Amino acid sequence: FLYIAMDNTHSPVFSPNNFTSLRGPYGAATEALDWVVGQIMQVLKEKGLSENTLMLFTSDNGAWYVPPPTEAGVVGPFQGTYAPNAFGYTDTGKGSTWEGGFRVPAVMWWPNTIPNTSICEDFTSSLDMMVTFSSLAGAKLPSNKQLDGRDISTLLKSGCLPVGHFSAGRSHHEYLHDDKSRVPTDSNYTFFYYRGANLMAARSGSFKAHFITHSGFGSEPFVYHDPPLLFDVEIDPQERQSLSSSHYEGVIRQLVTAAAEHNQTLVPGTPQLDLIDIKAMDCDGLTEKQSQCCSTLGAHCSY
Repeated sequence: FLYIAMDNTHSPVFSPNNFTSLRGPYGAATEALDWVVGQIMQVLKEKGLSENTLMLFTSDNGAWYVPPPTEAGVVGPFQGTYAPNAFGYTDTGKGSTWEGGFRVPAVMWWPNTIPNTSICEDFTSSLDMMVTFSSLAGAKLPSNKQLDGRDISTLLKSGCLPVGHFSAGRSHHEYLHDDKSRVPTDSNYTFFYYRGANLMAARSGSFKAHFITHSGFGSEPFVYHDPPLLFDVEIDPQERQSLSSSHYEGVIRQLVTAAAEHNQTLVPGTPQLDLIDIKAMDCDGLTEKQSQCCSTLGAHCSY
C-alpha cells in the first residue's frame, strides 16, 4: 500500500522551474503533480504490476476560494449560489459545507478490472476507501467499531456508465417522484458534512439538508436552520434553490432523524490537528528555498 499526499498545489503553490502554465503558478503546480502521477504509473507498467494494482487519484477538499484562479483551483458548478443571495458571502469552497467545499474529482485506474471508458456518477465518499480496500485485500475490519464507509468494490468493477452517457446520478439512487413527501428508496445510507466538530449538513441519495451554514473562512457567526435548507444536489448542484419544506416533509424528516441517530452513536475522538506541530505546517512567510520543503517535489531540504 502506497499513500502519497502531494501538497504542491496547496498554498504556497510550488513547482519546479521546468513546469509552466497559462494558469500561472497553480497550473504549473498541477502539471508537476500530473508528472509525478505519470512516473508512478510508468513504474507500475514496467514492473508488470499495473493489472494487480488499484490506483486512486482524489483530493481532500474542494477548491479554496482565492481569486484569481492562477493561485488556486475552481469549484466549477458547485458554487453554493444560495449563499451570496441569502447571506452575502461567496466563499463557498474549501472550509465550507456547501458542495464546493466537498465535491472533489476521483479517478481510479485498474487495467482489466475497471473498464477504462466508464464514468460513475453514483454518490461515494473517501470514507468508503478503507472499507473497499480492505474488502479487495481480504482484510478483516474491526468488529467493535462503527465505520462510516461502504464497500464499493462491486461498483468499481461494474463499469457504471459508458463515456458520453447522460445520467442524473441516480443509477443506484432511484426516487419516487410521484409523491415528493416520500423518502428515497435508498434510505439506508446517509452522509454527514462536518466543519470541525459541528454537524452542518446531511445527505441521503440526491437530497441534502443544511442544519447550519457558514462560509469557508469568514468570521461571521453560524446560521442555524429549522427547518433545514433542503436541496436536490443532483438536479441543482449549484445549491441555487432551496426546496419547500412543506412539499418535502418526508425527506426532511428522514435526514433530521438520521442526524439525531448519528449523534447518539458518535464517539468523539481527538482532533488530528491537535496531535501535530502547527508550526511545521505553516509554510507562509518562508523563503523560496524553505518553501520547497513544504512540497513532496522539493523534499531534499537542509536549511
